[in-house]
Amino acid sequence: MASGIRVGRWDCAVCGHKGNLGYETKCSQCGAPRGKNAKFYLPDDSPEVTDEQRLAQARAGADWICDYCGADNKATDAQCRSCGNARTEADIARQTREIRFDAPPSPAPKPLARTNSNKAHYLFGALLLLGVVLFLLFRHRETTVVVTGREWVREIRTEKFIPVIEEGWSVPSGAKLIKSFQDVHHYEQVLAGYETRYRDVKKPVGTERVKVGARDLGNGYFEDIYETRTIYKTVREPYEEPVYRSVPVYATKHRYEIYRWKPDQVYRATGRDLSPQWPNVPPATQTHREAERRETYILHFKDERDNEFSEECDFDFWKSVKDGDRVRAERNAFSIRLKDR
Repeated sequence: MASGIRVGRWDCAVCGHKGNLGYETKCSQCGAPRGKNAKFYLPDDSPEVTDEQRLAQARAGADWICDYCGADNKATDAQCRSCGNARTEADIARQTREIRFDAPPSPAPKPLARTNSNKAHYLFGALLLLGVVLFLLFRHRETTVVVTGREWVREIRTEKFIPVIEEGWSVPSGAKLIKSFQDVHHYEQVLAGYETRYRDVKKPVGTERVKVGARDLGNGYFEDIYETRTIYKTVREPYEEPVYRSVPVYATKHRYEIYRWKPDQVYRATGRDLSPQWPNVPPATQTHREAERRETYILHFKDERDNEFSEECDFDFWKSVKDGDRVRAERNAFSIRLKDR
């Protein structure tokens, strides 16, 4: 029966000799002690241990480090092989660990190629230049403009109470019924049958024992780690897919006449003086009423280069300035706007 035990290796930190047998506590080339910082590793081609003495040594437990002299000792040693001190709680056993084959290795950082670095510098420079250009174009700076005129617009929108034709599933109060008829209210999904279709399904067909890693026993030996995994086979199987059809559901719908307030006319008044007026609107009746009022106030001005502009502003500011007044404004490369509007 396979033991699952394999001999690891360690590298000498003194002379650099690589591949010392894991259970050796001294370097086979220079004789230097293995040392507590030596790390065990398992070569891919390491065979299984069959010698009973070695197997017993591997299963005895982790080696321990003498707290006094730092020498390596076997788990079965009651005294340090180097200095003779008895093993105590201060003598720490080597750490054990598991190495899983399916654990992804940590990716090594890739050095940035010189060409990529140059491209990054060029890109950064271009973005910086673009940012400066955009800042200069959209940066607002304060200036003054001269008022050259004004304009006002006032509107009153009216509504008219008129009969309209509507349809609905019920007749509103006050409406006059014209016609009732059957119409589709909604659709219901009704099962019409089944359709045979096929799909791929993974089904368990057995198990297998899989080697998934190795356990560092802390004494120069490694033990294979196995897991029992289910074996699946993909099979194509039929299944019945329900098929539905849309069935209209009818209900009684009504066409009726009802009076509604609807948009009628827009009355407008305009001017360029300081006394805006509302337009004259016929007095309200049962079938005609005022619905909404809108007012707009616009100032005309020019900049230092005699370029003409117009801007909407609130009534108080519009009325407070006179033709020829200089008022503050903000401008960039594309637009200008009043600052105190």
